[in-house]
Amino acid sequence: MGPVRIVIVGGSFGGLTTAYELRRRLTPERAEITLLARDDQFRFVPSFPWVATGRRRLEQISFPLAGPLAKKQVRFANETVTHIDTAAKVVATDAAEHPYDFLVVATGHRSANEAVPGLGPFDGPGHSPMSAPETEELAQAIGRLLAEPGPVVIGAAPGASCIGPVYELAFELDHLLRRRGLRHQVPMSLLTPEPFLGHMGMGGAGTIRQLLEAALEERDIAYRTSAAITRITEDAVETADAAPTPSVCSIIIPPLAGAEAVAASEGLANPKGFVPVDDHYRHAVADGVYAVGVAVALPRSTPPRCR
Repeated sequence: MGPVRIVIVGGSFGGLTTAYELRRRLTPERAEITLLARDDQFRFVPSFPWVATGRRRLEQISFPLAGPLAKKQVRFANETVTHIDTAAKVVATDAAEHPYDFLVVATGHRSANEAVPGLGPFDGPGHSPMSAPETEELAQAIGRLLAEPGPVVIGAAPGASCIGPVYELAFELDHLLRRRGLRHQVPMSLLTPEPFLGHMGMGGAGTIRQLLEAALEERDIAYRTSAAITRITEDAVETADAAPTPSVCSIIIPPLAGAEAVAASEGLANPKGFVPVDDHYRHAVADGVYAVGVAVALPRSTPPRCR
């Protein structure tokens, strides 16, 4: 009997951590591990706000996946997954088919930018820092803002579950504008669907609400909670319950959805494209399937406007 076949889909934190840990526990004689990823680079996603504001270049927060995985004797395939057949236990890509005994879905998310008209960033005036191409596009938009200052809105759309970057980008941009002597020319507003600042989709923690309120007020950043962003135009961000907020540079975190291939694979995901698992990260029904990270379907624990 040959080695067990393990296929991991996704090359970010969840995928790499899984691959490294499995190889630590299982020798190549016991397990043949294959990692599939459409991007041949690992990107340190938490540093995307630094790229957006010019503190880092994308190549400074990235490294090629092939070399580190080869050292761990993990096969790497730079391919795009198109379909997962959980009955036949096969992952199909744009280049090949990969049979598996065990599958780990670590695809992360898809940004559902279409949920807010105008969010773009490539087909509308809005900007988002949720992927490498979008972040580089946002960096260009911030460059234009520095050349032609005007009002800015930073916020999260209804249904967004990744709220932290809203605050980080607000503080990063405020710092950048002050360094350039432009802050007085750029009114800044923060719009969030959270019921209070620092809720973060988990009910807050400690004194975070008071700390954020004080920090935003100290920096003269206007803010509004329970805000439902409905549309982004060239010169404003519209909400359901207030007048449009002027903005020439709108940075909005979108709702998240499951990766396209996962969402389209029968019996694998819930209606939003996330994978339901038990307490051991095993799929609720499909044999040999696990999911980790953002690909996992989490129970709702926040108000509707915040998730």
